Amino acid sequence: DAQPVADALRDAFASQAKDLGWGGLLPWTFVNQWESSFASLRGPLGMGGLVVAPILSELILNRYVTSDVWPFVEDISRSWWDMERVIPAHFEGPVSARASDVRDAFRRAFGEPPGPLQGLGRIFGPWPGPRPKLEDLSYLRNASDFLAGLGIINPAEVTTYS
Repeated sequence: DAQPVADALRDAFASQAKDLGWGGLLPWTFVNQWESSFASLRGPLGMGGLVVAPILSELILNRYVTSDVWPFVEDISRSWWDMERVIPAHFEGPVSARASDVRDAFRRAFGEPPGPLQGLGRIFGPWPGPRPKLEDLSYLRNASDFLAGLGIINPAEVTTYS
């Protein structure tokens, strides 16, 4: 839930965690049922896996999917084809992951890239893996549309996690 600006600023000035970034400003709060949002990011059956952070996929990366994101993902897949672990920016790590797991995380976020699925993915498709709840994405999509409408960010090239 987004906080009213006055409340967010009041809380920021009173925060004891200003050194954690943004001077203590946290413009949203978790609401009831936040546990299900976090559970969805743990993937089917809580098995974990890689996920493209929704705030990054929705406000930054989905503007550059063809020009930058897929070339970057393909370069990782080619250069580190024998990877065994990934150290993610958040949550737990290192995580056991192959290059195909990295590609699958981006497939879930942005749809199919150029080129065929590999391994068992050719038969069964990519592992469903973690994905944010669509109702959680709606907040970010509204922010994205608002910022794009003001010309602050480019319009989205693709809808994520569709």
